[in-house]
Parts: sequence; structure tokens; C-alpha cells
Amino acid sequence: KLNVIEFASTHNQRDVADRFGISVGAVNNILKKKQEIQMACEENCNPQMKRVRLSSHCEVNDRIWQWFITTRSKNISISGPILQAKGIDFAEQLGIPFKAW
Repeated sequence: KLNVIEFASTHNQRDVADRFGISVGAVNNILKKKQEIQMACEENCNPQMKRVRLSSHCEVNDRIWQWFITTRSKNISISGPILQAKGIDFAEQLGIPFKAW
């Protein structure tokens, strides 16, 4: 999406659509969300991610992220179920109703 945004700064939407093999509507949608996409990528988003999903529980998300970084720096592997359990633990500590999907 960043490549589309960058290319669109010097080309029209039809050229961008042809270049990336997407519809003009898709180009238009990407350009409408230009600021959101750029802000998400500045905050270390995964460039392969198709959708940007925002957490409704930022405190829990921040704590999980810090725990994840600390744990991985110790070279400990972390699975999805472990992350979910830790998220539930942090939510309980904060008194936030939370479901880990």
C-alpha cells in the first residue's frame, strides 16, 4: 500500500491501478486512507499485513507488547495461546473485560 501511495504521488489513478494490477476503486480506497496507512507503518507495522486492526484495549495491548519484547529478548519462544493467556492476565490486573481471540 505504501508503494501504491508513493507511485500515486506522480501518476494518475489509472496508471497506478495498471502498474499494481488492482482496480481504480482499490487505488482510490488506499489513497483515502493514506494518512492512516502511513501512520500505522511509522509505528512499526508489518508491511505484509493486509488490514490495520486497532485494539480497543490499548493498555492491555501495550503491556502484552512490552512483555513480548522482553520475553523474546531472552530467546524464549512464544505461541499464540501463550499470548492470549498473558493478555487475559493483564486485563484482569487492569480490571478490563477482555476476550483473547
